[in-house]
Amino acid sequence: VNVLVFPPLQLRPAEHAVRQWGDDLVGALDDLAAAAAGQYSPGKSWPRHDRQLSEAAGQARAAARNARESLRWNPRAKVERAVPRPDGAVLDSLEELTARTRAIARTLLDTAAGDEPPSLPASFGESYATLLRTLNGPVRQLADMRSARPDRDELASASGCQDHLERQAGRLADRQEGTAARQLTDLSGQLISELVHT
Repeated sequence: VNVLVFPPLQLRPAEHAVRQWGDDLVGALDDLAAAAAGQYSPGKSWPRHDRQLSEAAGQARAAARNARESLRWNPRAKVERAVPRPDGAVLDSLEELTARTRAIARTLLDTAAGDEPPSLPASFGESYATLLRTLNGPVRQLADMRSARPDRDELASASGCQDHLERQAGRLADRQEGTAARQLTDLSGQLISELVHT
């Protein structure tokens, strides 16, 4: 039937769904950056981001499955190469980044009392916000199936921010905020590592 009918390939919906997942992840990181900098409590916006990330992940996985199915035994697959194929490794990386982002949100929520911003030292919170915002470009590049892999210069900048955070967290070791700072620093290091090794 495929040879006679030439059914459409489902590549563009997959491309859009993966890009949307990346955009939702960037939106969540931006809000968590503002919360870390003490601008507001993460409890106000995080539930919406959490739902969006779950929906985006489900839609991207489903769209990628549909795209792979549309490629099977389809003569168009050999002809139409302009639209990139969904990459399972990218989806797995986005899943990992989403899990780490959720863990950052939980840590920030644990350090916030009610509707108050997280109780982090101001300098650490600002540095952490800078790091999370530095990751926006690489996350978007990862989720864009037409772009190259995350920019090495941006990742190097993020690694520099991470080194600075680790030194700050080390100085907070004896203070109450030290535990949260170390947890957050570990999680941001895992985000960077996932982007570097994708």
